[in-house]
Amino acid sequence: MIKKRFIAGAICKSCGKMDTIKSWEDEGLHYAHCVACEDLQTLDTNKSTRTVLKDLTKPPKDPSVPQAIIWNGE
Repeated sequence: MIKKRFIAGAICKSCGKMDTIKSWEDEGLHYAHCVACEDLQTLDTNKSTRTVLKDLTKPPKDPSVPQAIIWNGE
């Protein structure tokens, strides 16, 4: 059985939304799927899990991709 999990703080590289990425591993490949825009990425299996998760939480480099704005109420 494949165990899929949401990654807290992950940002979709396609739509820029945060906390919409679920990831899983199947037959040695790592996947990340955005439930907001349906983007599916195959992640680099040569990297450690920690590095892959760090990559998922970085904002996209493309300035045209909308970014999530977090307001702390102050």
